[in-house]
Amino acid sequence: MAQPSTTYKFELNLTDLDRSVYENVKQTIARHPSETEERMTVRLLAYALWYNEQLSFGRGLSEVDEPALWEKSLDDRVLHWIEVGQPDETALTKACRKADQVALYAFHHAAEVWWKGIENKLHKLHNLQV
Repeated sequence: MAQPSTTYKFELNLTDLDRSVYENVKQTIARHPSETEERMTVRLLAYALWYNEQLSFGRGLSEVDEPALWEKSLDDRVLHWIEVGQPDETALTKACRKADQVALYAFHHAAEVWWKGIENKLHKLHNLQV
């Protein structure tokens, strides 16, 4: 029997003077059984950094074709794909083809080693921000 996801509720008070964002946001997110609390926290931080009304949590670990977070237009075009972790070059290339803008938040003590191994392969992806 598969383990269920764990539900977390949070409340953020967001103030971003540069973008004129002044919001109190209440959100519920699910932590996949294989997701660490560290990764979930990075997803939450990315949500706070990129917050806008269209930004939503993707199914991430449950669905390989969805990011941790994304912003979609009204016509269902992916405007911003936000990934968390250390995906391979193929996944990042796919994301850059699907979205106008891609942001990646790599974390963990091995992130620097991972980045050195993949950095040269990603120089052609002009809409990727790491």
